[in-house]
Amino acid sequence: MCSAKNQRLRHRRSNGNIPIEPESRYGRDNMSIRDLPEELDDEGYKEKHRRFVMSPQNSWLRYYDDKLAKGGNKAVKAVFFFACFFLAYLLVQSAHQSDCSYQSGCKNRSSVTDFTYGTILAGRNSDKAYTNLDRISFKSVEKSRDSNIKGLRVCIFTAEFAGIFPSGGIGYVLSELAQLLASEKAQVTIAYLGSGKLHETTTKDLENKGVSFVKLPEPDIPIAPGHVSLVGSYKALLYLMNEENQFDIVHFNDYLGHAIYPLYAKRQGWLLDKTKVVVTLHGTTMWSRLANKQLPHTIDDISVSWIEREAISTADVVWAPSKFIATSLLSEGVELPENVVVLKNAPPTLEHISNKHRELYGRRIEKSTSVINEIVFFGRLEMRKGPLLLIEALEQLSKKHRSMMKHIKVSFLGRDTPVDEWNPSYKEKIRQDFLSSKNLKNVNLSFLDNFDRDQAISYISDPHRLIVIPSLTENLPGTVYESIEFGANFIAADVGGIKEMIHPDDADRCLFKPLPLSLASKLHEKIVETHKDIKPVRHSETPASIRSDIIAFHKQIHQQSSQNSFRRRKSNPKITVCMTHYNRPKGLLTTLKEWKKQTYSNYEVIVVDDESPEEAQKELDETVVPFIHKSGWKLLKV
Repeated sequence: MCSAKNQRLRHRRSNGNIPIEPESRYGRDNMSIRDLPEELDDEGYKEKHRRFVMSPQNSWLRYYDDKLAKGGNKAVKAVFFFACFFLAYLLVQSAHQSDCSYQSGCKNRSSVTDFTYGTILAGRNSDKAYTNLDRISFKSVEKSRDSNIKGLRVCIFTAEFAGIFPSGGIGYVLSELAQLLASEKAQVTIAYLGSGKLHETTTKDLENKGVSFVKLPEPDIPIAPGHVSLVGSYKALLYLMNEENQFDIVHFNDYLGHAIYPLYAKRQGWLLDKTKVVVTLHGTTMWSRLANKQLPHTIDDISVSWIEREAISTADVVWAPSKFIATSLLSEGVELPENVVVLKNAPPTLEHISNKHRELYGRRIEKSTSVINEIVFFGRLEMRKGPLLLIEALEQLSKKHRSMMKHIKVSFLGRDTPVDEWNPSYKEKIRQDFLSSKNLKNVNLSFLDNFDRDQAISYISDPHRLIVIPSLTENLPGTVYESIEFGANFIAADVGGIKEMIHPDDADRCLFKPLPLSLASKLHEKIVETHKDIKPVRHSETPASIRSDIIAFHKQIHQQSSQNSFRRRKSNPKITVCMTHYNRPKGLLTTLKEWKKQTYSNYEVIVVDDESPEEAQKELDETVVPFIHKSGWKLLKV
């Protein structure tokens, strides 16, 4: 119970005789609760506070905040704040390391933006990226003795193709696929959706191998002018509507979503009834944008992303070159269809090696204590391919081994791309980074951004060159395929689907974590390596086995009947026809009678009258409404 003195004091306060002083968090002014006078502690605030701050569910900081508020031990206070400072320092360093691991431009970065970017890539490349595997219904390729695809009609739609651009992963992958299928006597057509031109020599060479190349014309009517997805998709639709162009299997890329119009036509039941539509996951535009630290800039960018997702979800079959790309897209909100097949891309063949490369390919490594005299970055010059990661690793290497870098040349082998709308060249950014670095400004630097594939293969196959593929995220990069197939001495970042490409016993020798220090350590290991230590890296699956699986895959989906297709559709969907009407009752009645003559029965008609005049309303009620009710349709009046 409260004392009489305390009650009188509270009564005087409530009457305003004693002004109530402003109170702090714990008591009056700057007083701690532990210093609260007994006469004001009539309800046991001190004991309640002690139990509150000491309870496990509350922060330990509250207890020490109160304990050190006044008159606390100075030594305890100093230790406490030092511990807090050290903990904050560790957190900042952790964030800094995560940022540098994936962005690598640690000297000129916006910490919040880059840490978020690094977190996205870290999530993609961690083991958790494969936790969505159980959500995907993977279909295995059934091998059989009879994998004959002779006469199979295959069309490959693409806006990229080898020979039109000096480099480009999708173009070369599809070129290999076309030639592989044609070698098995399939009738293969490349339907080119882009604006480039293939050299006549290359066209004739394809024809000799059984591949027909067709450049699709621009549509006669304007279809979303300038929209990269819809214009190409409409070209494909017009081509497939031609009765002469009948195919058993058609291939589309997920990139740009060119399959959208043909797939909608198939879903509506008036096209591709006996054709299987395969969409291959190379990486959507949004997937690439996130990896390159970019966001959509225009409405078209957003619409392209939606179109790509819709094309993937409505495909008959989704071909995923790696498990990583399938789970990665799924975790980013892309809906996958019922049938997903994980099957590696067709590997490159020795037929594409030039005479000059054949000499290099068969040459033995000369005996030397150090065989490496050049470090070659291999890949497009863009952020997700990791050029900044390599620069930071070289800086770390030159700090520890300054004399080693004096005799090593650094080359960047890959097509130049713009950094952003203000910086048109990544090559110039890399050059400036070298010049601004105290440890790298004197390095012998060169850029090989105009090589075609044949020249690039010849260059990477020299045993005195160490090929570096420091990608921050990847699907199934052709650079790794070519490095393995043509015996290059290479190292690659352990990200994305790269590990799925390499034999498990060889992974430790050629893979590194996407961290500057890890790459620097691997570079040093390879530079001091002697010729006796160098061993070729093997495929996780032999190229012959991959090619055999691709042939069996096409045989398998061709044999699927329409009843047992990968994606079943309703054979008799209900269709709703919506019509608006204003002051035309006679014309409306004529139109409705024509609709009644449809042979398709599972449909309904909804008519909306938009405040027609009274005379028209009377005629509508007398003639049209009875017909609508008799037909089981609806009339709505606004």
